[in-house]
Parts: sequence; structure tokens; C-alpha cells
Amino acid sequence: KSLEIEEKINKIRWLPQQNAAYFLLSTNDKTVKLWKVSERDKRPEGYNLKDEEGRLRDPATITTLRVPVLRPMDLMVEATPRRVFANAHTYHINSISVNSDYETYMSADDLRINLWNFEITNQSFNIVDIKPANMEELTEVITAAEFHPHHCNSFVYSSSKG
Repeated sequence: KSLEIEEKINKIRWLPQQNAAYFLLSTNDKTVKLWKVSERDKRPEGYNLKDEEGRLRDPATITTLRVPVLRPMDLMVEATPRRVFANAHTYHINSISVNSDYETYMSADDLRINLWNFEITNQSFNIVDIKPANMEELTEVITAAEFHPHHCNSFVYSSSKG
């Protein structure tokens, strides 16, 4: 049975700025996304598909190619999804934390913590698993997880038992 995931954001974590654009991680209940946030004040025009009046040209009649020109426009902020990290959590994600190596991050749900590489969207490594063999024996859940701000090999997590 498929469950529909509500379109909401539970957590946001900014990544350090490397260039003019900003990057952030966001998570809903089951999926983490990497976003690029940038400003734009120019737009490209002249993609060879429209004539001077703006009508679509028949591709069979195009005999020359023109380089698109950048035209000024009002400043616009745009957020673009760059990567989607999905299918690793059975329970609702309660934490995301960026590692100080800026190559990895972790996501935590009630029973597991997974380690991800920013370049690999379809694989994560389970680094903590407190799920009992028999769910009737469940006595605690993970409530938060966080990397150390400077030491990339250290992290902490808390549980409902403290």
C-alpha cells in the first residue's frame, strides 16, 4: 500500500556558501532534497526556435544558428532542486545534519540514522539502528541527531530515554 507524502518541510539546513549561489538541505517526512538558491537579473533570449515576432519556427526551415543573448530583467530569486535522496527511511525523519567535511550528511528517523554522500542519491549507510526484532519490545526512539561542528568523525544523537 502506498502512502502519499504530504508536501511540507520539517527541517532546513544551510550548507556553507561556495560561490554566488546558496545551497540547502530540506526534508519532509521521508525524503531529503538538496536545493540551489540563486539570484538572477538576466535572461537568455534567442534560442533559435522563435522568429522575431515570437512565433515558433518550423525546425525544417532553420538554416543558421544564433547565439542566445542575455537581456536584463528584474532581480529574481529562484530555488532549484539539485538532488533528491529518497527511499531510506521507514519512519518520519526528525533530523538532518551536515558534516563538517561538506561531503556527507546524516538523516535520522525514530529508529535509524543514515549517512549520505551529497553525490550519491540512491545509497546511504545505516550508522545507528535501534529497531528491536519485535516491535512490541520498543522502549525508545531517536529524537535528534547532530554532527560535531568541527570534527567530521563525531556525532551525537538523543533518544526518548535521554
